[in-house]
Amino acid sequence: MKPAAWRLTATAVLFAGWIGYLGYLVAATRNPIVLSRPQFLVSRLDVIATRKGDDSFLVNEVLYPASKNEEWSGKTITVSNLKKCQVYSARTGGETVPADEGRQYLLPLDVEEGANARVVPTPPSPGYKMGPPRIYPFDAAVLNEYRTVPK
Repeated sequence: MKPAAWRLTATAVLFAGWIGYLGYLVAATRNPIVLSRPQFLVSRLDVIATRKGDDSFLVNEVLYPASKNEEWSGKTITVSNLKKCQVYSARTGGETVPADEGRQYLLPLDVEEGANARVVPTPPSPGYKMGPPRIYPFDAAVLNEYRTVPK
């Protein structure tokens, strides 16, 4: 085989490998959950909570401020504006909160009286009006992204 044929074959193999890798990236990183950083910057209490019923959640862990973990962990809270909230999805941009009990969510909250809280709405920024309050389905990827938010 001539040197030009070897180069063409090697180039074709490398090109096929590159296209395969790009296909893998598309499949592996499809529809990521992206947190609204401004929403978390204005929230006063960020918790991981499990949906219990209508508007109630069981707090599993307090992410911010960490000093409130003992006070809020294991407590049942009522989210007053849950009907206005959206569950963020990269595919749809936002959908209403499903009534799936037992699912964990990351909630950026503002504490009201007692065990009542409200999800903080997405604050206005240049070119974006105040958005709806959003909650996020919790998993390891969401936690890793949350840790990049400077609080």
